Amino acid sequence: MPEKAYILILRAISDAEALDIAARQEKDEVVVYSVDNLDHQLNYEPIPTNIASDSSINLLKQVVSAPHRTRWKDQMLNEALRMEGLYPHYVSRTQVFRGLIKPAFEIAVIDWLRRESENAPITVFSSSSKLQETQVAEDVTIDSKVGLQTKKAGQKQAFKYAIIFGLRSIMGFFQSFRAKKQQHVLGYTLVNEIPVFSLNGEMQMGDPVFGYLCDRVQKEDQFSLLLILKNFAGTDKYSIRKLFIHEMKTQNGLFFEYFMLRALFNSETRKNWKQYLHHCKVVFKDCIAKAEGLDKLILMAFSSEVEQFGLMYLRYRAANLYVKSIQPRVFGAGNEHSYTKYPIIGAAKENQVPTFGIQHGGISNQNAFYSFTEEDRAISPIPDFTFTWGSYVYDRLVTNSIYSEDGLIITGQMRADVIPVLNARKEEGTIGTKTVLFASQPLLHMPQARQRMFEDVFKLQKRNPNLNVIIKPHPREYKDSDYIKKIAEEQGVVAQIKTDDLYYLLSKSDVVVTYFSTAGAEAIYFDKELIVYDYDRTDIANYYALGVGHMCADYRELESTLKAIETGTQKDLSTQREAFRAARVYKIDGNSVQRTIDAMRDISNK
Repeated sequence: MPEKAYILILRAISDAEALDIAARQEKDEVVVYSVDNLDHQLNYEPIPTNIASDSSINLLKQVVSAPHRTRWKDQMLNEALRMEGLYPHYVSRTQVFRGLIKPAFEIAVIDWLRRESENAPITVFSSSSKLQETQVAEDVTIDSKVGLQTKKAGQKQAFKYAIIFGLRSIMGFFQSFRAKKQQHVLGYTLVNEIPVFSLNGEMQMGDPVFGYLCDRVQKEDQFSLLLILKNFAGTDKYSIRKLFIHEMKTQNGLFFEYFMLRALFNSETRKNWKQYLHHCKVVFKDCIAKAEGLDKLILMAFSSEVEQFGLMYLRYRAANLYVKSIQPRVFGAGNEHSYTKYPIIGAAKENQVPTFGIQHGGISNQNAFYSFTEEDRAISPIPDFTFTWGSYVYDRLVTNSIYSEDGLIITGQMRADVIPVLNARKEEGTIGTKTVLFASQPLLHMPQARQRMFEDVFKLQKRNPNLNVIIKPHPREYKDSDYIKKIAEEQGVVAQIKTDDLYYLLSKSDVVVTYFSTAGAEAIYFDKELIVYDYDRTDIANYYALGVGHMCADYRELESTLKAIETGTQKDLSTQREAFRAARVYKIDGNSVQRTIDAMRDISNK
């Protein structure tokens, strides 16, 4: 009897593909494995749920270490990519990691199935064209449907970007004449503004992470802002009015694009830029030719960022011009490991200007921005100082990364400064005494788990009409409202999707449900009951391990836990939540912005 073949389904398949597989199943020719929630009506064996989290952890380790494991001629890759004081691969690691989560998962599944099937032939139905590069299966069928920007739309966006860049450059030229020297400078890039409460209790459109600090910097003596334009792809959502006229009105602001234009006009800089781009392409071509499997995908992903490497070099040269012209006393920024901020911080360090970074989100064990190897310690690709929210991240960065105790300063989370303001509004009434807020996450590498979570939350809403269930999508899910509404409709309910200020929604809710979102920690800031909805019980954010969240691994546990909270029979976690707040966010006293301002002053004197 011929050996059975194996079929692995990792994407939605066509009716013709499903019929063909079903026919082979009837003949007992194949064994089918598939991820859950793919509507193909086939009998299949499930894939172990732990593979997704395990493959993600392994991928991050491989991405972080790749530049130190890959050799080009007589150099390691990280040194081969170095340009003056710039190591651009550090910034690209997050993009590489995020872009490879799905193919890394698929490779891990194939490896697992290879062992399970004792090396029988495997046919893979995948949506990842990258999988074909790894040669991990005999037959990989790709769904090639991809969304492409039209040439006309791309040209229009490029034209708009050029106008914005030019206007900011011209205005930056005039701003440079009145720009004060020896300032404490905060680098800032406009983000997607959302409705947020100001510290005076008014709802406004603003930056929920650094908005309070930017407002304060504009009012402080000897403080100023360096306004930095995003890369081309990051400005498509913004108007000329927003990126030029609005920011032009910023007090004590200076457009960085003026220095970018000066760098572009320098013939030596242009020559080095072109040579560097060519060099990087040669390096990656040679390294990719020798690589296999996941390592090959990692190097291919790094190579796709080469144009960004070139832009970082231009920013680095422009930043040198800026530092020598303005002579800042200290320079720093949030999102300090980004394409826009890292080269400026690097130039400031080279010119002996004290630098700082500001924690701008939760730092988990899968955050590529803060993951380094021992080889990175000698290079020190981090600012001189980093302001953290609390002792938890402080200890993690010292223990699990290359940060030193002397370089970390606890200032608290500036976003939390509004909590006392919101708590004072309670007398105005709440949304309800039984409000459940589901803080969802994109989970693009776990589509089946993501869909199942929405299904369970909407099932909860249908079966418990006394609950006011609110969906707060992650900012990267704002375009997914139709997807969410469709799942709600299938469950027989209407989705309440809210994109209001997260902190406002938290202040008015009773219970928060999430997987490992930072919103879970922020729920604890408000002393809310937290449910960690985690089918694998991996507890990525350690909410359950720290005793501040109730763990639920299926719908039955979700519903029973909520009923226990409602009746007061669930375990009281208030003491643990208080300890958590002290470690994670230091103090919720409305003074984190002030502590950050004070820290900027202090490090300028060190």
